[in-house]
Amino acid sequence: MELLEKINEEIGKAALALWIIKKIDPDVLIPEMEIEGKKVYGIGLKGNKAYVVFPEGMEDVIKEVFGVEEVVKLTPPKAEGVKASATH
Repeated sequence: MELLEKINEEIGKAALALWIIKKIDPDVLIPEMEIEGKKVYGIGLKGNKAYVVFPEGMEDVIKEVFGVEEVVKLTPPKAEGVKASATH
């Protein structure tokens, strides 16, 4: 993967995660965080739960790090019915 593609992918993930996590109005918002060498995007802490958009398989570690009872994975919306168009 080229560097530019990797940057675009990471920015896209971070922006999408931030947009989704803001909808739950968390007490604490963490746009991205590196845990054990993996980037986790969109962590929101609210009450005794951690809401995560892209947990990257780190749910148990997130639970331990933040001392919450539950980690809830928030699923990004699907782009069904969206038509792409290009102008020249």
